Amino acid sequence: MLDAYAALCGLSMVITDPEGQILTRISGISVATQQIMNNQSMPYQETMRQYLPYYKEVHQPTIFDPFEVASVGMKGALAPLLVNGQLWGVVWAGVFVEQGTVELVRERMSGQMPGFDPMLLDVLHQVPVLNGGQKQALLDNLTRLSHVIRTLLEGQERDVRFQRIMELIVTATSGETRTETILQRYLQLFPEVELLGEARREPSGAYRITQLYSESCGAALLGLSVAPGEGLLGQAALFKQFRYWEQLAHDPRRHQFVERDVPLEQFFILPERTVTGGVSLLFGGTTQQKRMPKQALELIQILDAARVND
Repeated sequence: MLDAYAALCGLSMVITDPEGQILTRISGISVATQQIMNNQSMPYQETMRQYLPYYKEVHQPTIFDPFEVASVGMKGALAPLLVNGQLWGVVWAGVFVEQGTVELVRERMSGQMPGFDPMLLDVLHQVPVLNGGQKQALLDNLTRLSHVIRTLLEGQERDVRFQRIMELIVTATSGETRTETILQRYLQLFPEVELLGEARREPSGAYRITQLYSESCGAALLGLSVAPGEGLLGQAALFKQFRYWEQLAHDPRRHQFVERDVPLEQFFILPERTVTGGVSLLFGGTTQQKRMPKQALELIQILDAARVND
């Protein structure tokens, strides 16, 4: 599981207990990460133990300045793992450089880093460079990862479905399986999601439903075109983040769905992504009143993030 998230975020990751004891091997270890760890004045395990007291009161993922490389401008991220309200462990992710600071990091690295090894400059170009949106995406992914681990440890999903969720995440982030196959497996995992489709943005700015992944619901929606701001799909497309609505029985925005015999009670939509063939967004929903599982809403966001590699 940690390997999948490390690949999704493009960073190295490791989990420790609240005292800094290493619980997992490092996932996503790169040449750059290894070189940086080798150039610390003490083992990275010891430096994490020194930092933990400052972050034990943090209750959500955050960006931080890791270890000695903070002095040169490198960054990391961490996510607390809370189980039944108690700190069980910490996910550490890094390192990266903020967009616009690469040259500054290069200058500081050669002038301020203790015991500087010139070889570090040779691997600096391998360190990920993140802009503001990418940093937020990293924090969002760490939030989802912490939720998945918490769910596992609290025993809420110790069943075949949970194992299949983990396998699907690994498959999706590997980039070796087509999106259509991934999303059909998602629907098999969560039959509570009756409708799942894709809308493509046309040159006019309208959104046309070009693909339906669900077989039992919504066939009449194929080809439907809506202008930005029109109806439920058109309004939802204006948002730049994941959105979820429920209790839609009396919502007039769903009229285009109702006219095509899809009286949605719940609806979700994901932000636009540039994929092969253009700009598209995923949407889904159900005609049932029973709330869709939280795991279904979290998993579709992870699978959507992997779509860019399709």
